[in-house]
Amino acid sequence: MSWPEDRPRLVLAAVDGSPTSERAALAATEVAARHGADLLLLHVLDEERIHELQSMIDGEESDSRGRLERNAARFLDGLAAHARKRGVSCVTRIESGDPPG
Repeated sequence: MSWPEDRPRLVLAAVDGSPTSERAALAATEVAARHGADLLLLHVLDEERIHELQSMIDGEESDSRGRLERNAARFLDGLAAHARKRGVSCVTRIESGDPPG
């Protein structure tokens, strides 16, 4: 794929912790490395899923959210470490929201 003269400055990879999203993030890292772009790795916590998990376990919603945030952070940290080894400036973000329905 060829880019116009204005090469990308930022590559966004949205991940969910799945092997497929990991492969997509690794591919995004390669695109960023090839073009000298920064990389933003984004994981969005599904508010609906948090409420479902809360109803399935007898605990606080904050416990469910905390577990999901910690898992997302570990996943993102591994991907970010790989990107930095490739010389790519990388930022990670964890956001939350409801999926469109």
